[in-house]
Amino acid sequence: MMKYLIFPLFCVVISIAMTQPSSADWTRFRGPNGTGISESDAPTDFGADENMRWKLELPGRGISSPIVVGDKVFVTCYSGYGMGDGQGELKDLKRHLVCVDRIAGKTLWTKTVDAKMPEDEFRPPGVTTHGYASNTPTSDGTYVYAFFGKSGVYAYDMDGNDVWNQSVGAEPSLKGFGSAASPIVLDDCVIVNAADESLSIVWLDKMTGKEKFRATAGGLGECWTTPVVVNDGEITHVVVSVIGEVWGLNNATGKLAWYANGVNSRNAQVSAVPGDDGIVYATGEEAVAVRVGGKDDVSKSNTVWEGRVRPRYATPIVMDGHLYSVSGSVFECLDAKTGERVFQERLPDSPAGGDEEQRAGSRPGGFGGGGGRGGGGGGGDYASPVVAEGKIYITTNAGMVHVVEAKSEYKLITSNDMTFDKSGFGATPAISDGNLFLRSNAYLYCIGSAE
Repeated sequence: MMKYLIFPLFCVVISIAMTQPSSADWTRFRGPNGTGISESDAPTDFGADENMRWKLELPGRGISSPIVVGDKVFVTCYSGYGMGDGQGELKDLKRHLVCVDRIAGKTLWTKTVDAKMPEDEFRPPGVTTHGYASNTPTSDGTYVYAFFGKSGVYAYDMDGNDVWNQSVGAEPSLKGFGSAASPIVLDDCVIVNAADESLSIVWLDKMTGKEKFRATAGGLGECWTTPVVVNDGEITHVVVSVIGEVWGLNNATGKLAWYANGVNSRNAQVSAVPGDDGIVYATGEEAVAVRVGGKDDVSKSNTVWEGRVRPRYATPIVMDGHLYSVSGSVFECLDAKTGERVFQERLPDSPAGGDEEQRAGSRPGGFGGGGGRGGGGGGGDYASPVVAEGKIYITTNAGMVHVVEAKSEYKLITSNDMTFDKSGFGATPAISDGNLFLRSNAYLYCIGSAE
């Protein structure tokens, strides 16, 4: 009897092992735990005729980031309304999840979801700044999860089969800015910052979509940040930066465990970043470093430093004892332990500074990663920086990708020109297995050296 039991069990173990994401995968907004740091390398020089492995036209616009799971790349888009051409009606709005073969650059399948009404209208100063596909999908290697705001959370298997969908709220936006925070997967749950939809953080069972926990608070108003995860002993904290505070929620209960004074700003659109020694960094119009743990108000006991660093939209990088931040063309480095400025430099300008179309449709993963309008040196570039092998990649709306050494002394390695694509680059790149995946409002690009 044992030999008949062992073989099926062996198959189950192998199946589970095959679906686990590898260290080379980039399975959520800003990759591993939202750090923006990849273990992989990537080309430093590229353009229309250099290290361009493939280019794929997308079925719609969006500034959500691509994610990479094994041999597949996933990205979301929207179409039918709000395309900047004045065509269509709100009822025509559709969202798409596109699955792409990462080697060939060919579309494997696309899932299309009709928008549930009422939806936020495409009008300034709100949704026009980023559109309707700003939430980066996430995956556990078995399923891929797409958050479409008021239209809900959708789960599909790797072949594009429907698994479940679940609403997390459909309340009107406070100021009509629309949805942008990205979901994450932790243990057996998909965790969604549904602040714009229901002033809630929601835990959904990742296999069934059933709601497990819901933390609702008025303090989530105008909050588009993506959670990160920090462990404190045996307790796992889901950390969210909100207006004026940093929150730590106990993942085992969904309840607020502690909070500390955070960034005082008009809204929360720059996601918290985990660092070393159980410290998280919240930035925006100010900056604060907070040690996780404790109970209730830990502002006095757990605040490591408060300082001045102003990433207007882009979530910073924390690496090797330094915090690197970008706001428009201003790139700066702080000592992560003390908050003291190490350097502040200005990045090269885009060739023509971008045009109105490039400036109009972009905002990354914290408001999906960012938010707002504008361009040039005013901080209107929305993509967050990412790191490959000690090199920081900084993408502008116009399509310049600057590469800077992640060291305590500023050194620009190169500036790559992708401005031949004038649709706008608002998405944070993904890095996986030697490739850099860039997404514009029109195309998905795979940058990599020839094999």
